[in-house]
Amino acid sequence: MSKDKQFWNRMAKRYFNQPIKDEGAYQIKLETTQDYLRQDMEILEVGCGTGGTAIAHAPFVSHVTATDISMNMLAYGEARKAEAGVDNVTFREATVAEVLSGETQYDAILMLSILHLLEDPQDVVHKAVSRLKPNGYLVSSTPCLRGELGLMSPALKLAGKTGLVPRTIQEFSENDLMGWIEDAGLKTVHHWRPEGGHAVFTISQRQV
Repeated sequence: MSKDKQFWNRMAKRYFNQPIKDEGAYQIKLETTQDYLRQDMEILEVGCGTGGTAIAHAPFVSHVTATDISMNMLAYGEARKAEAGVDNVTFREATVAEVLSGETQYDAILMLSILHLLEDPQDVVHKAVSRLKPNGYLVSSTPCLRGELGLMSPALKLAGKTGLVPRTIQEFSENDLMGWIEDAGLKTVHHWRPEGGHAVFTISQRQV
């Protein structure tokens, strides 16, 4: 089992129980995303955690495939799914590379709070586009941390080596992120950064 899987399996219970840091911003992101969803859509969430977002969007689409590397996270997702009585969400244990190497195309792909945890986020954005149908949407919420961490940056790298935080935390800027999205052939139709927040929320559409 990889160190990443071990970390998130270990963190699953704590992650499930902790409150959302900014509930107001989270609700705005849900509602804004749902403005772009349709009942006939097949959507993919990469790095779904304990499944709360996938289940929230389920009533607005045909089907949600929700993936994560942590089987413990997905177990909480299955419990949430049963409690909500949702039957159009499929949880799947898979790495980002495994998910994006397939041939299935989706009407929308959600990557929420995950790009900064990947070795090559720019490459992942490009690969995600190949999994989008024409005019499909990439929805991302991404902490842009370059210049934000200060003296915490080396401390986080050390903590990653010891397993106290995720092994990879990338520090890139908002301009970097928007450049990757544009270079991948996407047109951003919604762009929001809550005041005082690190996370940049974007909805970008694949151009035919």
